[in-house]
Amino acid sequence: MSKTQAARLDFWRHLIEKQQQSGLSVRAFCQQQRTSEFSFYHWRNRLPMKFALVETSQSGPAPVVWAKRLEALLTTLMP
Repeated sequence: MSKTQAARLDFWRHLIEKQQQSGLSVRAFCQQQRTSEFSFYHWRNRLPMKFALVETSQSGPAPVVWAKRLEALLTTLMP
């Protein structure tokens, strides 16, 4: 992978994380960042993202166990 490709992946990964943390809709966030929704959705679907599972009750397996299971499942589904 070239430096340009790596930089592009990092840019979009950062932008997607920033949108998730912003609390804004994708449309509002893209307007604010002056980027197209099409590009945002394209990259969001293309990049593998890690998700955190938060458990609010004490019953059942610990959140870490579920997060590892989810990560293992996503790893098998992603090319």
